[in-house]
Amino acid sequence: MEEAIERINELQPKYVFVTAKSGAGKTYFSNRLKGYIVLELDAVVTKIGQAFGLEYPTEFEIYKNALPAPIVDAFVMHIHSFFQQHPSSPIVIEGAIAEAELVKRIFSGSYAKFKMVYLYPVDVDAYASRMMKRFKHEKENGLRDLSIWQKVTPELENTANDSDDLKEFMLRMARESTAASAQRFDYFKKNGLEMVRVEV
Repeated sequence: MEEAIERINELQPKYVFVTAKSGAGKTYFSNRLKGYIVLELDAVVTKIGQAFGLEYPTEFEIYKNALPAPIVDAFVMHIHSFFQQHPSSPIVIEGAIAEAELVKRIFSGSYAKFKMVYLYPVDVDAYASRMMKRFKHEKENGLRDLSIWQKVTPELENTANDSDDLKEFMLRMARESTAASAQRFDYFKKNGLEMVRVEV
């Protein structure tokens, strides 16, 4: 990962899109790019969801391009508006977009020249550890950003942070997410998106 961060810092492309499954390190990667303004797509999705009166987690279907056109249009327009507000700054947007046409739509026209970075999990134990750390942080702060929250039972949420049940759950989530990450990478590739694959 550090090598990829260094390379992008050297090349300084105007637009960088960092994507991965939840908990893979998108925010960490994005915040290490020097001189870049970061747009976190989760925040955009939440804002659009509130504007359209969507109930959590429905708004995250935007990432799959699976909501009515006016909602997806508003999402894309918000991103383009952000680009226009920062004409002279390099911008990194980070988020878990799962649909190739939506990526192409965001990075079209005057925004078509961009670098796509795909964080590709290869170490399941390290991934589970990252998810556990993030889960604990979100649990303590009343946040629900990790996608795995939808699978967390009340019993699991209330169990001790060092319990075997919670560790096993995180390992299972990391395995599932690693397999899904590989599938999504192949899907993007088949749909003509050029990516820098960064193993994490």
